[in-house]
Amino acid sequence: TRIDFNLSADEPIGSAYLYLDSQVGNNSLGFYNPGSGLVVSYHFDNDSAFGENGTRVYDFSGMQNNGTAINGVVMNASGKIRGAGSFDGVNDGVNATYVNITNNITVSAWVFSSNYLKNMFIVEKAPVNTQWQLFFESGNVLRWRGGGLASTLDCTSPANNQWHHVVGTQNGTTAGLFIDGVQCNTGSVVAIGNGGGSVWVGSIDAESGGGYY
Repeated sequence: TRIDFNLSADEPIGSAYLYLDSQVGNNSLGFYNPGSGLVVSYHFDNDSAFGENGTRVYDFSGMQNNGTAINGVVMNASGKIRGAGSFDGVNDGVNATYVNITNNITVSAWVFSSNYLKNMFIVEKAPVNTQWQLFFESGNVLRWRGGGLASTLDCTSPANNQWHHVVGTQNGTTAGLFIDGVQCNTGSVVAIGNGGGSVWVGSIDAESGGGYY
């Protein structure tokens, strides 16, 4: 599986390019078209010019929210745009430590998988089911979750074995989901949390485990 945040995993799940934005509505398919509220941007290129290596993922937002890859995430795998992170679907993940987003949020990623029908997390803020999450779930679902377990917005998962650009947005209690530039759902969810937990890419937080991309 790979995610192009850029993020990727090996089920193969996919590759992805990810950014987190504290503003809402930027669902561009471009490589780098953030709003002024960009807080995290990972390319997963393993670019030594920015100090990246097998475990360090540089944050191109300028906010210094660098990530730490654990358990062998493969950097600079073949991605949608340049490199990607490749995740094994077993125990890989990237920890982005604490990211402060209080109200409005946009989460965007390029992803690739041979099986979008399994449970796998693109990105979430810990602890799980209390803050915000963008993930796939068995039952053919792409899901955005706001600040509560039952607070979800769903779309039908995209086709396997293809790259897709997925976006979750939330402004207060109004959320939206986009796949490949098309809004597939909108609705009301619980406002996002802003606790002191870490942001995790490609897995549920380390305390809970599981959901590996």
